[in-house]
Amino acid sequence: IWFLSIPIGLSAQMVNNGAQFTVSGSTTVSGIPTLTNGGTINNEGTIQLTGDLINQQAYDGSGELVLLGASQEIDLDDSVAILTLGGSGDHFLSSSLQVSDQMNFNNSRLLSNDFLTLQEAVTVSNPTSSAYVVGALSVSGTSDMTFPIGTSTNYLPVDISTIDGTNPQLTVEAVESDPAGIAGKNLLAVSNDKYWDISLSSGSISSYEVNLPV
Repeated sequence: IWFLSIPIGLSAQMVNNGAQFTVSGSTTVSGIPTLTNGGTINNEGTIQLTGDLINQQAYDGSGELVLLGASQEIDLDDSVAILTLGGSGDHFLSSSLQVSDQMNFNNSRLLSNDFLTLQEAVTVSNPTSSAYVVGALSVSGTSDMTFPIGTSTNYLPVDISTIDGTNPQLTVEAVESDPAGIAGKNLLAVSNDKYWDISLSSGSISSYEVNLPV
């Protein structure tokens, strides 16, 4: 078992070749440009990452993963308790990522590539016009949901509330193009430059309310 908290040069990388890498609750691991995990990471503290994260085995724990790089790839294919987006550029997912507790935005964006899921009652903090999810976002459960989403050019968040269903998972994506819709049946007008795609990914749902930034 490794307990590690050391600075590493900016040209370095960290490779875990099959060991168990444990970060205790009072420990912060920082200064790692690239982390390749071929063993088990048990994060109960904080991992601050400035480079890519390539997870080939297991990642678990109730700790925080802080992304501080620019143009940073996250290939986790697992879940993380607390995800914090920092740094100066965009981060992008290349495999599935589930957030179970908190998602914190700090002036950077996450390109989801349809891979991001927030589990029920995840706390989302500080999304802004420069800090949000680009692409589709899935959220599980019947709690009121905020989808901090947008396109590559605009922040277009969606609130969904008063959900009635059984274990639903909703996926929402903002699209900036003409939906070619037609007004009618109590619909006064249809935007010609953007729309939101809302779909049920799993479970069942009978009703919900949607609040759009229009």
